[in-house]
This record gives sequence, C-alpha cells and structure tokens, in this order.
Amino acid sequence: MEFFKKFLLFAFTLIICAGIYYAVRFYKEPVVIEVDDDYTIVEVEQDKQDKPSESGLEEEKPADDKKAGSIGDTEIGQTEQSEFKLLDKDGNVASRFGFEKLLHKDGMRWTIREPRLTIYGEGYICKLNSASGTITVELQTGKPKPVIAELEEDVHVKFIIDGRSDVDIDLSSLSCHIERNELTSKGTLEIVSDFLELKGKGLNLRYDSKENIVNYLKIDYVSSIKVFEDISAGEEGIASSKSGLDEGDASDDTGKYYKLSLNGDVNLEYQKQNVSCDELVINNILWESAAEKGEQEQTAPAAEQQGNSSAPKGEPSLTASCKRGLEFAPSDKTNPLGSISVEIAGSPARLSSQEAAVNSPLIFYDTSRQIAELKSGSGQGEIELYSKAGGYAMYSSQSIRLNRKEFTAFVEGPGRLVSGREGSESVLNFKGSLDIALTENFQLSSAQIEGGLNARLISDSPQNLSAGSAFLEASPEGQGISELKLRENVTLVNNTGTLKAGSVDVSFARKDGKMVPASASAWENPSLSASKADGQADAAVFRSEKMDYDFTSQTARASGDINLRLNLPAQGKVLPLDIECKDDVLYSPASDKITFSGDVTGKSTAENNSINEVTEFSCDEMVVNVSRKGEQAGGGLSPNSVESILLAGGEVNASNRRFTDDRLISAMKLTGKEINYTARNEQIEITGPGKIEVNNKNVQPEKTDEDKAAFDLTSRCFALVDNFSMLTINRSRQLITARKADKPLRIGYIPVDAEGQAGREKLLDAGSLRLEYAQKPEEGELSISKVSASGGVSYFEPDRFTLIGEELSFSSETGQLEITGTEENPCVLNNNVVEEIIYNVETGDFKTSLEGISRTW
Repeated sequence: MEFFKKFLLFAFTLIICAGIYYAVRFYKEPVVIEVDDDYTIVEVEQDKQDKPSESGLEEEKPADDKKAGSIGDTEIGQTEQSEFKLLDKDGNVASRFGFEKLLHKDGMRWTIREPRLTIYGEGYICKLNSASGTITVELQTGKPKPVIAELEEDVHVKFIIDGRSDVDIDLSSLSCHIERNELTSKGTLEIVSDFLELKGKGLNLRYDSKENIVNYLKIDYVSSIKVFEDISAGEEGIASSKSGLDEGDASDDTGKYYKLSLNGDVNLEYQKQNVSCDELVINNILWESAAEKGEQEQTAPAAEQQGNSSAPKGEPSLTASCKRGLEFAPSDKTNPLGSISVEIAGSPARLSSQEAAVNSPLIFYDTSRQIAELKSGSGQGEIELYSKAGGYAMYSSQSIRLNRKEFTAFVEGPGRLVSGREGSESVLNFKGSLDIALTENFQLSSAQIEGGLNARLISDSPQNLSAGSAFLEASPEGQGISELKLRENVTLVNNTGTLKAGSVDVSFARKDGKMVPASASAWENPSLSASKADGQADAAVFRSEKMDYDFTSQTARASGDINLRLNLPAQGKVLPLDIECKDDVLYSPASDKITFSGDVTGKSTAENNSINEVTEFSCDEMVVNVSRKGEQAGGGLSPNSVESILLAGGEVNASNRRFTDDRLISAMKLTGKEINYTARNEQIEITGPGKIEVNNKNVQPEKTDEDKAAFDLTSRCFALVDNFSMLTINRSRQLITARKADKPLRIGYIPVDAEGQAGREKLLDAGSLRLEYAQKPEEGELSISKVSASGGVSYFEPDRFTLIGEELSFSSETGQLEITGTEENPCVLNNNVVEEIIYNVETGDFKTSLEGISRTW
C-alpha cells in the first residue's frame, strides 16, 4: 500500500499547479493591490523570456516596479489600466496581471486580448496567458480594480520550478474570481510535465487569503493521471501528514485538516499494485500556513525537492482515473494521532499487488503506521485477503487488521482460513479471531486462532477437526500448513476413527506437491475410537495419557495409564471389554493389529436377566487382530471388525464369575501361557501347560443327591482340568477339546450338597479329552452332554476303585461311563484285567466281563 503515499504527493503537486491566484498565501498579512495611472507604459518582455537567470528561473522576481523608459521593443499606447500589480506588505511585487489590448468596454466589463498573469513564489514562477478573455472591474479610489477574470481560448499555465522541469497546464477556459479567491472551469483540463500528466474536465478552487489555506478543490472528471517518477511525500511543506509521530505521542499540531476524495469507478496502479473501488478518501491532510510555521524556514514544494529530472518519461510509475472526479476539502481530524489515513469503499473495493490482494467493502489505511483496517457490515459480503501464489486466503464477515510494517494480520470472526492450492485446499473455520504473521512477500508464516474452530484437512482420506484454539505454522514455501497445535476440546475425525484430547499437535509433510497431515501427538486425556457403524457402539476406544497418530499409515500409539474399550460381538449382543496396561498400545492398520504391552489386564461385565457376569484376564501382552471385511460402507471399523484376541507373555490368567446381586453363584479360573480368541467361530484356544478351575458351590441349592450330581456343571460342584498343553473351547459348536502336556491330562469333579459339604471326588487322567456341552444363552449355564477321552485313561474315585483303559466315553443322558482297552492299554478294574467296563456314575453300578464272564456289581 506504499502507493497511497505516492498518490498523496501527486495531490499536493496538483494543488500547486492549479493554485494560480493563491500563490501569495505565504505572507502573514494580506497583500496590497496597486493600480497604475492611466496611459501607463506596457512593457513587452520578449527579450527576457528566453534568458535564464542566475537562480535558474526563466524570469526573476522584480525588485521594484518598472514604470518608465523603453526596453527593447516597447510600446506606448493609450490603453486604460493595462497592468495591475499586487504588492506584499514590504511593497515588493508579488504578482502582475495585464493584457495585450483592450478590445471593448461594456461598463465595468472589459473584453481584452491576450490576458496574462505572472506570480512570483518562493522557488517558482507561475505564468498564465490565454488568447482572449474578459475582466470585470470596480472603482477603488476612483481607479479600476479587477474583480473577475474570464479567460478563454487556449488557456495555458506554466510553472517554472527551481531545480526541476516546468509544469504546463492547458484549459479550455478559466474563471478567476479575485475577491473570492476562486478559480472555476467547466471545460477540459490537462496538466503536463516530465513527472506528471493529468487529463480531466471541470475545475473549482477556492482559497482563503487571510488564513492562507485552500478552502476547496474539485476536478469533476479525471480520465487519467500519470506520474513518471518514484516520488515520495515529505513531512513538511504545504501539507503535512505528521507521520513522524510515535504511537504514544500526543498530537499538538495546528492548522486545518483536509480530505482528498476520488469518486466513481476509481482505479489506481503503482509499481504493479492496484486499487479498484467506488470511492477513495485520504484523511488528515494538514495544511500549515506561514503564520502557523512561525520562524521556521519555509520549504519549497515537495516536488521541488527531488532535483531536476531530464530523463525520458518512459512508463509511468503511478496511474489513476476516477469517473466522478476528485475533491480536496476541509474535514475533521479522523485519526487522533494525526497520521494520514485512507478510506476506500466499494462493492467490494479491491487492492492488489504482485504478492497479495484484498477485496473488502471498506478499507481504512493509516499511511504512517502502514495499518489497514478492512471492514464489512451487515449484508455487505465477506472480506477476502489472499496470496496470489496460492498459499492461503483469509475471509471474515467482520474485520481484518493488516499491519504492513510488521507483516501481521488480525482477523475478527466468524471467518475462515483456506490453505493450499485450488483443488487441494484445507479449510479452517473459526468463530473468534485469527492472528496471523506474514513473510515479507506476504506468504503465510503463522497464525493463532481463538474462540473455537473447525476445519477440513486434505489427506488420502479427508480429515475433520475442531478445537477451542489453535496455532499453525506454514511451510517455508508458504504453500500450506506445516504444523498445527490444537488446544481445548480437540476432536480430529477421519473415516477410520475419531481422536479426542485436550491438546493435539499435528505435523504436515509434502506429498504430490501439497502439504498433507503427517502425524499427530495428543495429550490431556486423549482418546481414539474406531468409526461408528449405524446404531452400534464404537468398535474400539483408546484412552491414555499420551497418544501419537500417523496419518499416512494410520498407526496410533498410546502410552501411560492406558485403557481400551472393545465392543465384542457375543451371542447376538455387544460385549464391552475394558483393557488396561502400563507400557503402551500400538494400533497398525497396515497389519490390522492392536498390540498391548506391560501388565495387561482386561475386564468385561454383562447382565443376563438377573445374573451379572464378570470376566477378567491378565497377561504381559495382548494382540487384537481386526479385519477390513467388517468395514462400514463409509469406511472405518464396526464391532464385527474384531477378528481375534491373543493373550500372551509370562503366565496368562482368565476368570469368569457370576453373581445374583452380591451373591457369588459360580466362578471359573483359567491359567496358561497363551489364550487366543477367534471371533469368526467364537473359539478360544489356551496354550499350556495350564489348568481350569471351576467353583459352582452355590449353584442350584435345591439339589441334595451328590451321586446324581456327577459331571453336572449346572449343579453345585468343584471341577478341574489340569496339565493340558492345548485346550480349545469352540462356542459355536459347543465343544471343548484338550490334550496333555508333559504329564497326563487330569479332569476332576467334586459334587457339593445343599449344606455346602463336598461329596465323593471323581478323577480322570487321559492323554486327550473331547467334551460336548450345552449352554443356555439367556442364563449362561453350561452342562456337559458327552465326554470322550483317549491316549490312555485312568478313572478313579479315592478309597473306592480305579478304572484304567485306552479310551473313555460318558453320556449325561444315560449317566454311563464306558472304558475300553487295547493290548498296550487293557481295561483294568481294581488291578483286574477285564475286556470292558461300563460304569453308571449316578447309581454306582458296574458292568464288565472277566475272561469271557459277564458280571455286574
């Protein structure tokens, strides 16, 4: 916006060039008009017009009045009052007005030929002439005094400025009202010099000679303005911006303040910077008269200070136009610190440079502090500030404060920040404010966002985020965000899941020519949940002290007080499982695994009718495998995505307890090296050596016959499966299989009576076991229907008998246990070899054969 300063000096130059009659403004007292006697000598000064003076001006200011004698070609004629002189307070000539010939007199209105006016200023001479004109005079002490001059036909004004090129002004007509100090013209206007060209129409200039200030200046239409050098505004002279004031300085300047307005389809261009608007107003222009300047040395016009320039014009450095013209008029001071300000209005007004552009309904610019206020009211549309390189765009429905000196911008929300190029933008919407730092070429450097935000970030899959506040840093090239720090209720969502935390830092990386989210670190109670399926709970929810997330691999790592809620499918329902560990949790979509490390514990609670069931486990490591086959239609995991769960590392423990109110009904505890759950067939594999202990002491208290409670896990009992190398529970097939470890597999069963007293113990040792069971889904009760054992079996009831053989089978329907043998493992009943053994576990009856003889006990 440096061109505002340049354009301001153009305005001052224009005032000088148009201010033909008010050049006497530098003096403290009004000038005295001296009228020569009739029949004076009219001096023809052709001999001196082309002779340069020692001061460099083409004509020197006369030291006194030259009345008599002839110089060169002089002409003495009876031309009434052919020259008028204006004297300063010291009696020196300040200006001359005369004419070549009086053509006609109509009372006090004279028609003249070739009127001319010469003004002697400090550092310049102004000469005006035209082909014809009229003057209106009035009598003063019996002598005519010019009041109004109407100049017509090729009106020409020449400024001969000390130290630089001349300025020529051509008008089709000009009216000078001498008493009112007013110049007007309805015709065309053209100003030409080596450094300035202006073409327009219509002029009105009024000046207060007593106050030594301009009252009003207007050009009705400006078709073009061209400035051909890099001019810069001075701080003193005819007008002053007082731009040297610091932020805390008090303004004690005196004088009258003005505003310069350009109206109607205004277009300005300076060094590839453009302004396009409906109205442009420059405020706080301070006019200092000589009286107000006191004893300070009066400076020449600002344009004079640049030195002489004889170089060709070339291309203009500044161009402008305005269809409804420009106006220079007094105004109230709008900036309390006194620096010049610029107001630009439009629908919208447009400012543009090589680096950035602004579209705003209203722009207020402080030229000294280089601060621009962009404002928008109700129904006026958004403010837009954007980089032409495509790195960012800022939008606001309220205001944007742009500091060009410090390269910062403050945006009042609601608004949005768009980062990246078209087709790959990340859009950040904010409610409160956006505080931005820019580079010297107006690329985005950093931004602080307050008052709430939400954004859509570009990646392989879209990322949506929301937070209370944020800080972002742009990439060095300014082509996107390189770092994003989110604070206060942060939520980050993609099609895989949702990340929530009090604080999240997101880093970005370049991919395919654009900046995309690369990784995120979250703390302050972070949680990461798998995406929801319609009407279902989250498949998985992580909670921890700290969490890292990789957007490219979609890998998550949690650490410190970790908790994971898994919602597992079980018997047509969702079974919530809470898992905790001390070290960390790693989620890797590439391998479809969630890995827990360090003192892993899990707990699940379910309710079936009036029975509460609690399942718990502990291990050193747990691995959860998920399957993409269970993804939802929009991407992300559903509860059915959990494929398997592996518990491993050291000793693995699992337990299940069932309660009615606070009363324990049953308990089961499992110990092994590994437990692997497969969701596909609801199968659990336990790797040993391990054992299973069952306590059904409080189940079904109405049963009292301990013999009839044999192998019935729905009744009161204690049960044991010990020393297995592998035990498999297939819940879909309701089948349990087990095989021995280094010792024979042992199965034990002890019934419990109604008073809680243990009954007769039943033990089975075998190489392998196959157990079919039935379970009531609504109650969770499990009863054994069929048992098969092989690999050398031994069934015994202490202090009663021992049964040995190769294979064993049991049916809960008949209550009979049958043992068969082979040559290597024959049937043995209490040390007697038999062919087979049939034992009724409910009645205690035996049926066997001994050397071909059947026998029943």
